[in-house]
Amino acid sequence: MAPVNHTGHPTFTGTLDVTGPHTSLRQACSLSGSPLQSTRRQSKRNLEARLRMGSPEPQLGYIYFCFIDYTKAFDCVDHNNLWKTLQEMGIPDHLTCLLRNLYAGQEATVRTGHGTTDFFQIGNIFNLYSEYIMQNARLDEAQAGIKISRRIVNNHRYADDTTIMAESEEELKSLLMKVKEESEKSGFKLNIQKTKIMETSIITSWQIDGETKETVTDFIFLGSKITADGDRNHESKRHLLLGRKAMTNLDSILKSRDITLLTKVHLVKGMVFPVVMYGCEIWIIKKAEC
Repeated sequence: MAPVNHTGHPTFTGTLDVTGPHTSLRQACSLSGSPLQSTRRQSKRNLEARLRMGSPEPQLGYIYFCFIDYTKAFDCVDHNNLWKTLQEMGIPDHLTCLLRNLYAGQEATVRTGHGTTDFFQIGNIFNLYSEYIMQNARLDEAQAGIKISRRIVNNHRYADDTTIMAESEEELKSLLMKVKEESEKSGFKLNIQKTKIMETSIITSWQIDGETKETVTDFIFLGSKITADGDRNHESKRHLLLGRKAMTNLDSILKSRDITLLTKVHLVKGMVFPVVMYGCEIWIIKKAEC
């Protein structure tokens, strides 16, 4: 059950089931490179990054990625700072006032297999808050990044999933410190343990604030597996395996004689097909696999 704001009930308590999807508040604004972009556009940018990594041209050099993870990102949104952020981003006062009234006194809890968490304030418009952080970090003005179609791209972001990229260790560290500093000003802290570094060259060690960071050879970003060697032939097989697992989870339901065939078909279409086809826009399939 997802928390839903209701103008008739300024005080609201909801429960969020982590096993199901929930709907976020859509902002009526368009920001370049922001988390408000469609999944299709995110897939396109993932594809661009993959093509860039897999290019055989030696002059293109290496790429360094940092997959940022925040500590309890959605729980750390300060509502007073949030209203200030909306005003500074040019959101009309009457809309800010409406959102303030909707959020007043509203709390939610997350139900897991081990019980429920403590109640926390609802932060559905975290996207706009994080966008403000990225704007202040001025990454779009930085010359550091990778060149894609004559453009410099140094970050991909969607909600709290943020990835920064550069063509050298020094550039990546510079971008990361800008994001870290602006995040801390807004009350967010990087989760050093979960923040990962990936490179197409070999990095012997990487440190953030004196703490050595783990370097990885692959990472799941927005549902797609990004690998250090730029391999682009594994995604379809990986999603087929995920689909098989989803099918196995429905085994008892599909074998039940108490459920009609039509219902089973709807379940497969709704719970298996999306798992298999997610991100298929960026798959690269060889002729032999067709």
